[in-house]
Amino acid sequence: MVKGERFWNKIIKRNVIENSGIWLSEGTYIDDTPTTPFWMGLCNRYAHVDEVVYSTRAHSKSTSRADLTYEKCLQHLTTQHRMVENCKTVGKNELLKEALEYRYFYRGFVQSADLCRRGLSDEEILNYYKELKADLISYAPGFAKNTYVKNRISRKQIILAEVFIKSPKLYNSLLKSRGR
Repeated sequence: MVKGERFWNKIIKRNVIENSGIWLSEGTYIDDTPTTPFWMGLCNRYAHVDEVVYSTRAHSKSTSRADLTYEKCLQHLTTQHRMVENCKTVGKNELLKEALEYRYFYRGFVQSADLCRRGLSDEEILNYYKELKADLISYAPGFAKNTYVKNRISRKQIILAEVFIKSPKLYNSLLKSRGR
């Protein structure tokens, strides 16, 4: 069973979504990132069902399966911003500060820094890394000391992130030398 922030494997009461004032954006790549965990946090309770009750058909033209572009990589950052804004909208930003910093670091660096290398030119990768570095400094400045990061992310990955912050170009060279 696939868990996480995917919208399609959750059943959330309509009134929770409507009362939140937070909505998915039609046609946006990975827009469930800033919304689904937020909606789940507003639920009083939830349960796990161990049976398939929904099926989806993947095709090459879907937003999540089509070729990765520079614009889609930038949408990773946009959805991260929306996640923070969603929490600010309902006054949860300070309460969830450390969790948000972790999510920002995890989605922004751990997942997208490597993912966004696929199919992009070296120039696009470095341009994306410049944007990502600025974002991490802004939204997750204390990632190395963050309790969630320390407990859930390998020390090797944290060191790579520190290299990335110092020099995205050096980080890119390291990954290239490893054949990634």
